[in-house]
Amino acid sequence: MNIYYISGLGADHRAFDKLDFVKQHQAKYLPWLTPTQKRESIESYAQRLAKKIKGEKPILVGLSFGGMVAMEIAKIIDVERVILISSCKTKKELPPQIKMAGQLGLDNLVPMSLVKNSKPMMHSFLGTKTDAEKAIADDFINQLDEDYLSWAMRSISRWKNTEIPCPVTHIHGDKDLLLQHSFVEADYLIKGGNHFMIYNQAADINPILKLILSEK
Repeated sequence: MNIYYISGLGADHRAFDKLDFVKQHQAKYLPWLTPTQKRESIESYAQRLAKKIKGEKPILVGLSFGGMVAMEIAKIIDVERVILISSCKTKKELPPQIKMAGQLGLDNLVPMSLVKNSKPMMHSFLGTKTDAEKAIADDFINQLDEDYLSWAMRSISRWKNTEIPCPVTHIHGDKDLLLQHSFVEADYLIKGGNHFMIYNQAADINPILKLILSEK
């Protein structure tokens, strides 16, 4: 199978380290690119990222913001399926407070340094609990480029997608504090799952992914 996976905002391939499909299917990680400008559209960004994909009809696995970008890529190239983990299919599934931030321009007012320096708050929102989980989350936050973070936050809060151009399977946690499950239509709802469940509840996600990929 031709599988590519895209991490969430600030994360990298390590977010998927506990998921079996990466090794079993030799899935390929799509690293984030640097935005060409502060206000590069997410559509333009997806066009550039899509050029990194080789082969026909890939399966895209997107985590959080990576899932939104995967939906944009699916509008550009022919994909077999998009699998979303802790993400959104369209702008309708974004929480109202995130959409309001974009509508009011509040996403431009938050100092990015404040975001990067608010690690205890981020641990709470992500659901990281153990020292190991907090350490990897801190590393993700530390490596964030402030210009990229600003671009990504703006892209999320002002996301306009209304299309579902291909089959989509959506896995979400019922305790997600960043993208609350009450606003999304999930195919699989993980009990107790938070925004970091890809790492701390991989044992619940792996059987679902195995089933999805076996039904391809």
